[in-house]
Amino acid sequence: MLVDRQGVGKPIVDERGNFLSPRYSPDGTKVAVERFEGSGRRTIWVFDLVSGARVRLTAGGENGMPLWTPGGDRIVYWSDYETLQSKVVGADAANELFRSTHPVFPGSWTPGGDDLFFYEFHPVTRGDIWVLSEAGDARPLIATEFQEGYPQLSPDGSWLAYVSNESGRHEVYVQPYPGAGERIAVSTDGGFEPQWSPDGRELFYRIGARVMAVSFQTSPVFRSSRPVELFEGPYTSGATIAAIATTYDVAPDGEHFLMIEGGEEEFAKQLHFALNWFDELKRLAPRE
Repeated sequence: MLVDRQGVGKPIVDERGNFLSPRYSPDGTKVAVERFEGSGRRTIWVFDLVSGARVRLTAGGENGMPLWTPGGDRIVYWSDYETLQSKVVGADAANELFRSTHPVFPGSWTPGGDDLFFYEFHPVTRGDIWVLSEAGDARPLIATEFQEGYPQLSPDGSWLAYVSNESGRHEVYVQPYPGAGERIAVSTDGGFEPQWSPDGRELFYRIGARVMAVSFQTSPVFRSSRPVELFEGPYTSGATIAAIATTYDVAPDGEHFLMIEGGEEEFAKQLHFALNWFDELKRLAPRE
């Protein structure tokens, strides 16, 4: 769905499916999207918004979170959770960019496409943000005892937005890149999935089904406005930083959003976790 700032949407493709991670190509003429096909199969498709044609990018296994290169000639995605692959649309073979023994997920590029930001889930340091150079060298950028993820570099390459739970809940932060500087909290009531506007003057993020916006000024000092809610609607949303999919993208005009709409029944579904249920079980059903 193409959704305006008031939450009014219209479909841009006729097909329905279990879609996730929609991404505009840099020129806005194509959309790459992840599709869950059941039985451990997640494939990536590319829809041409001009001709209406569609092309399957991947086949077999699990592949997700497509991310176009700045030049629009390739798509990077995670494959089977432990590799980052790069592939030209319509090509037969993919190029492996990075392999890990832990799950890895692509985030964003530097404006020239030289470096790729991604995040890795590590059993000790939890979520960490890494940078992969064009030469294939990877280095950790933000690796703490807390969870960090969803790295998004501003269009001018000067500010990195990301999510961290260092405050006790997941919030959106912005810090200078590549140099050192003050880390600034952007969200005030939780937040996931930061995305910059094309002009870099706004940062969007999500809280559940809500889409939030924050405006910025960078001179003489960096300042952010108070977050405002743009809309809330029946659109797929991520629940935690551990989500292995993104749920929306910002359109090239900066005034619309590419989102996945579910039916009312799908929108009402929630996933609940029961913690410490062994103690509860012992209380309810004590042994003789």
